[in-house]
Amino acid sequence: MSETFLITLKRKRQYKEEFKEFLLAREKLQERLICYDELEICAYFLFERSDFMKVCNRQEILFSDPTLNLCFDLLYSVGFGFKDELDLEKKLKIRSIEAAHFIKYHKLKPADRISNFGAKNKNFKR
Repeated sequence: MSETFLITLKRKRQYKEEFKEFLLAREKLQERLICYDELEICAYFLFERSDFMKVCNRQEILFSDPTLNLCFDLLYSVGFGFKDELDLEKKLKIRSIEAAHFIKYHKLKPADRISNFGAKNKNFKR
C-alpha cells in the first residue's frame, strides 16, 4: 500500500507538502474509520481532496468507498512505476483513453521509474 500511495503522490507537483497534509488529516480519522483497504483513503485524499478534508474535520464515522482505489488499477495497467514492474514495456505501449484523461485531469507527471525506463531504453517507443 505505502509504495503505491507514495509513487502516485510523487507524481504530483507539491508532493512533500501534500504528504504532510495527508498525515495530519489521516490522524484525525483514527478510531472512526471503517475501510477495507487503506488505499481507498489514499485515493480519496489524492483525487477528492476537498471532500476528504471536510470529512476529516467532522466527528462521525467514515465508511470509505471501496471503488475509490480503482484508480490505482487504472494507473497500473499503463505502467505504474514499481521497481522491477512486470511487463512494463508492454504496459507502456497500451493506449488507454481513460488512463490518459485521468492522468491529465489530475495533472500527474510520469513516475520516476517510468521516465528512467524510457531514458535507459532509447529504442523504446510508446
